[in-house]
Amino acid sequence: MTDSKFGEVIEISIAGRRYKITLDDRCSQETLEEIKLNFHNKEIEPIELFKAHIKKIQEIARLNAKLQELLNKIP
Repeated sequence: MTDSKFGEVIEISIAGRRYKITLDDRCSQETLEEIKLNFHNKEIEPIELFKAHIKKIQEIARLNAKLQELLNKIP
């Protein structure tokens, strides 16, 4: 991984094509570490990328539902 003036750059290979992606420097360190762990210098098939995206959507939906439950408990 390299740094640019805009943030960190990761390299990923999707379906045999290499891409360099600049990560926004507003990302938390935890987010950057998860992205690096899952994508940096890895070969990923499009279906696996899609599955990872769906998994994150499901996680966000569960968190939003829990947040709504908590908000509903506030008088």
